[in-house]
Amino acid sequence: MINAVRSAERGIIKGKDQLYAGKVDRVDVEFIRQLLEKEIVPVLGPVAHSRDGNPLRVNSDLLAAEVARELQASKLIFMFPEPGLTIQGEFRLNISVQEVREVLEKHPDWIPPNVRSKAEHAVRTIESGTPRAHLIDCRIHDGLLTEIFSKVGIGSMIHSNPYAQIRRAKRKDVATIYNITKSAVKTEALRQRTRLSIERSVQDYLVYEIDDSVIGCVRLSSFGRSTTVELGSVYVQSAYQGRNIGKALVDYACDLARGEGKKRVVALTTQAYGFFRKVCGFQDGELKDLPPVLRNTAKASGRNSKILVKSL
Repeated sequence: MINAVRSAERGIIKGKDQLYAGKVDRVDVEFIRQLLEKEIVPVLGPVAHSRDGNPLRVNSDLLAAEVARELQASKLIFMFPEPGLTIQGEFRLNISVQEVREVLEKHPDWIPPNVRSKAEHAVRTIESGTPRAHLIDCRIHDGLLTEIFSKVGIGSMIHSNPYAQIRRAKRKDVATIYNITKSAVKTEALRQRTRLSIERSVQDYLVYEIDDSVIGCVRLSSFGRSTTVELGSVYVQSAYQGRNIGKALVDYACDLARGEGKKRVVALTTQAYGFFRKVCGFQDGELKDLPPVLRNTAKASGRNSKILVKSL
């Protein structure tokens, strides 16, 4: 255990002397980084000394959050004897920091008391620049490794603004995009595209990334000087469906098209009509709403896709 944190007395709060309770006053970031460079794992205890050398008890959640913030960590991980973050009894695998903050502000009792402190410090850490925080069950064998190295994990992940996890696809993403959309192609939810066709138009794709793994995609196709663009290949891996990731991808693509001076976005779908209408705010369209090239493709496909339109 190392002495890399200096504490300060919490003092009197609401008329009550906090006695030997402390708060983080300073973190010796340079020392911790030197240890890490030498592949030495530092262990920080919840007791830290003040300027006068007095030992003070620091809240361990606060300590972890402050160290993560000072080190500009890529993630903060809390391990404790609970499955993760539950809201009104519902386990949340993946949730945005905005949603957690809103629950803490309006309905803090929806989160169990023994989880609430970790949720609060996770929110503060993310808002200080750490992209994500994980709450995982310490009772599960190899739980930490599973959470870090598997795509789904075992606990809850609180992440920053969803837009921060969306980026332009790169050539290295071609195989992943092809693989995650294959199941949707088999059920005819998506139009079939070969790996080569994806590679040729990879610049049209946007991907949603979690912990360096692509778990969703969308394609935004332009048609020359037309002010209408097509939205297609919207797909999210099954483990992450129902968490507004698809909507985040669609909203991001629409914002991008609007910024490029486009006036309208269209979508052709056989099985996601409700998603585009109810979730993303699209309206029913007709063949005449499609650019000529896309109109001809729609007629020739034989899919009898529904046409949806949204003004930008």
